[in-house]
Amino acid sequence: MNESLITGLEGAATAIAVDAHQNIWAVAGSSVAGENGVQVLQNTGTVASPSYSGPNFVFFGIPDSFASGIAFKDNGAGSYTAYVSTAGPSSGFTPINPTLTGDTVTGGTVGSISTAGNAVVADRVDGSGTVFAADGSQLVKYIPATSTTVILNPCHYATTTGNATCNTAPYTGISSVALDSTGSMWATIPGSSAMLQVIGVAAPTWPLLPLGNFTQPQ
Repeated sequence: MNESLITGLEGAATAIAVDAHQNIWAVAGSSVAGENGVQVLQNTGTVASPSYSGPNFVFFGIPDSFASGIAFKDNGAGSYTAYVSTAGPSSGFTPINPTLTGDTVTGGTVGSISTAGNAVVADRVDGSGTVFAADGSQLVKYIPATSTTVILNPCHYATTTGNATCNTAPYTGISSVALDSTGSMWATIPGSSAMLQVIGVAAPTWPLLPLGNFTQPQ
């Protein structure tokens, strides 16, 4: 088992992701000017045979906010957007539209932050391009097409009363989120030593699942 340690990143990398072209995106939140943002380790080869010679980096700065996570939205025709979650003082999602030469990220543009909740700490993108995230105490749904942010308040069926109960109180320290193939959103809640499943909020289920179905947590 071999390893390759690549050093010299700006700031302290807190999250990492690989895009469809096999470029490596490292998210670094920092209070030092010029170090907060995303560094992309360039794939100078191809998707089938990646190469990281150099290594060579592209840096995207995100001012006034601590970068904390990243997810990719496929725009079709080889185009995609990286949504970087940020954790204050401006909290929300910052879109980065990369420029590709072959499979290599060579530059791009950083869009304006879309604020949402408190400190956004994680994000995922579903099949329709909607971004889902946790902000430490809430579940957040962000729709890029309309720049709309929705705070999700899941409901469950209470067997003791026969009534539906919706959770409007903040959770304790939601730390990560994931989406499954059925459209459920999953979240880890360390303060409760629990995982939360929110059914039917992501593609492909949403908006096909009837909102009145309270037989399982919503």
